[in-house]
Amino acid sequence: NIAVRGGERLSGLINDILDFSKLQTSHMPIPCQQQKLLPMLECTLDSVQPLIQARAQTVHLDGFNPEQSAYLDSSRAQQVLTNLLANAIKFSPPHGSLWLSLQFDDKYARISLRDSGPGISATFEPQLFEPFSQANLGHTRAPHTPGLRLATRRQLIRPLGGELSYHRQAERGATLH
Repeated sequence: NIAVRGGERLSGLINDILDFSKLQTSHMPIPCQQQKLLPMLECTLDSVQPLIQARAQTVHLDGFNPEQSAYLDSSRAQQVLTNLLANAIKFSPPHGSLWLSLQFDDKYARISLRDSGPGISATFEPQLFEPFSQANLGHTRAPHTPGLRLATRRQLIRPLGGELSYHRQAERGATLH
């Protein structure tokens, strides 16, 4: 089991570095098409359900309906959302809550994920999406990751005409859009 987990962690590190490198050199094709958002979100939530259950957390959905769609690569969008959800789960306390909301304007769909964790320090905010950066939050810092996930996820969203951004909550938590 230890060897398998170590191999999975190493594979994840290598994949993050390869994805980041491909995105930096624009050699990663991203096939987009009109996709329903709710099935994509449900598939993403299913993939992190064991993490949610293990921490006895609750996910609240707002603004999603079966008919809403957006032009995207469903696989890449799920990859981004899965990573953001895993982070939100990790940084939120046991029995905490996560909120996923969807808003549309004339041109864009905006998915927001808010957690109930400690939030991100003001001193670390400028580095949040920089490659190889990680906030040192004591027990929550992952020593075996290169700090590429948010930078890579931001690079995955940009070719879709999107952006990954952060908003500090007034009290606790963080919101990523």
